[in-house]
Amino acid sequence: MSELHDDPQGQPEGLPHEQSAEVQRERVLVRRRSRRFKKQRLTRRILWAVGILLVVTALQLIWALFNLHGLPDKFRLALQATRSGDTAAARAYIAEAHDEATRASWGTWGPQFWLVEQLPWVGDNVRAVRTMSTAARDVTGPVADDLLTLQQQLAPKRIRPVNSYINPDFFAGAQSAAQDLAGRMAPVQSRTDAVPTGGLLPGLGAKWAEFRNEIDKIGFAAQLTNNVVKMVPAALGTHGTRRYLIAFQNNAEFRSTGGIVGAFSELTVTDGHMKLGPKQSASTVPKFDAPVLPLTAEETALYGSRPAQYTQDVNLTPDFPRSAQLLAAMWKQHSGHHIDGVFSIDPVALSYVLRGTGPVAANNGVMLTAQNAVGQLLNAPYVVLGAYAEQQDYFASAVHNVFDALVHGQGDAGVALKGVFDGIDEGRAMVWMAAPTEQSALLDAPATKQLSTVAAHSPDIGVYLNDSTSTKLDYYVTSRTSVTSVSCGGGRQVLNVTTTLHSYVPSDILSNLALRALLVGPLVDDSPGDLLLSVYAYGPLNGTLLDTTLDGQAGSPGKFVHDGHPVVSRTVLIKPGESKTLRYSFQAMKGETGDPLLRTTPAAFGDGRGSVGPTSC
Repeated sequence: MSELHDDPQGQPEGLPHEQSAEVQRERVLVRRRSRRFKKQRLTRRILWAVGILLVVTALQLIWALFNLHGLPDKFRLALQATRSGDTAAARAYIAEAHDEATRASWGTWGPQFWLVEQLPWVGDNVRAVRTMSTAARDVTGPVADDLLTLQQQLAPKRIRPVNSYINPDFFAGAQSAAQDLAGRMAPVQSRTDAVPTGGLLPGLGAKWAEFRNEIDKIGFAAQLTNNVVKMVPAALGTHGTRRYLIAFQNNAEFRSTGGIVGAFSELTVTDGHMKLGPKQSASTVPKFDAPVLPLTAEETALYGSRPAQYTQDVNLTPDFPRSAQLLAAMWKQHSGHHIDGVFSIDPVALSYVLRGTGPVAANNGVMLTAQNAVGQLLNAPYVVLGAYAEQQDYFASAVHNVFDALVHGQGDAGVALKGVFDGIDEGRAMVWMAAPTEQSALLDAPATKQLSTVAAHSPDIGVYLNDSTSTKLDYYVTSRTSVTSVSCGGGRQVLNVTTTLHSYVPSDILSNLALRALLVGPLVDDSPGDLLLSVYAYGPLNGTLLDTTLDGQAGSPGKFVHDGHPVVSRTVLIKPGESKTLRYSFQAMKGETGDPLLRTTPAAFGDGRGSVGPTSC
């Protein structure tokens, strides 16, 4: 038998044609199986490699997140320490944060991260962690260096008033560092803004939102500092004397920004030299026969003409720049003096200032301290002094003396300035500049207490109180407002707002006829001690009111619009010892997907702000 072998055509010799074709098909199948097996083996190897890459990358990301976990808190603590002048604490927090950020940044470096970033869904999560790491490294490195340099140049002990003088050169010399700080933060913010967040895992999304919020705060602070440092020399009168009106609010009778304007003083500044003029009570400025400035139809619908005719009513509106414009116009008509700006502060913020200045004497010999100032200024005049004129004079003299101690640089300037900042944080201290360029340089800083008119990342909510009875019993009222973002559809948040008011009016005041006459004001429903408050809830810009109730009842609230904000007004009667609960539901405009912001009327005890939950978007 001859040996079988393949001919050049691949057909075995000596086999029938049918068998030869069958063998050929088998060989083709074997070759195909072999190629398929090789492809499958290659695919498995690639999948194993990708899997290992993903696992390693995931472990490195977890390690990075572990190091980044405490950074937002350290950012906040570092900023607080910087603001209060505690350089050592600021350096310590920044050093800790920088070490953690550097470890996180090194842990997310390498070509594998670039490769994983290209993958769908996974890529956004990797990009977010890498951006957090590099941004944190930059903020705690070069940015922090600029910040600490600026802090040294603007240390409270350097810029504090000494014998009513602040050297403008200190601010002029700090302009370069302030510009560097703002310049370094701008690209960091740009990188964080560029990260897509739609595909982030829930846990990472929450951490990213918190981190970005802190980066935005630092960026805002850097830009604001740069603007203010440039503006201050001129504001200190280096280009001519400046006149500022100091308005002291009295929270014993509510107005939207705090309380009625109870007293004034005019501050003149020339080349850094300050002079605080005589005190004046608000009663020395009479009612104006006609509005000092035209009011808009929306303002008139909400508050009537009173904001433009009574000094005590300029802040019925929560928009402080508008209140300051009206007050400056009134002062111009009353005194003939053009005002370059208005600074407003309440007795609670002054009590914070007293922590630094130390005790200050009132005109009756009482020593005002950080511990007793609130009661002495907001309650004692109406309990101890019989005549209305005496009450007005006491309040005006006392607040004037405290502010004069601040201007003179009495005591520990760092602590006193921190008191001013704490007052700003609580909405108790505000500033407005008459020059549009200077006012715009303040951005939308908390100190401006400006009603937003431009769409922003975060929806803003406001709940404000106005007394309707001329009582001084609001000293005994507490308010607390909380905001919860309950849903987000189509980029529009639904925000539930709850405000609780409580009256602590004591029974001994109601039983004392003399005190009743001094404190209670016009009787409400023939019942002394009852409070009648006008409550205004402002929804987000271009938002929508969905629902509102008072103690669970819909009632018939007033519904208005003010500069694009939906507004709900209610008149609320509160008896001694009683609580009232108001609820609102607003839908924000599309695109305002950040954490909600809340502004309220600060009271004698508490600034009115409760819990504010994170965004649901």
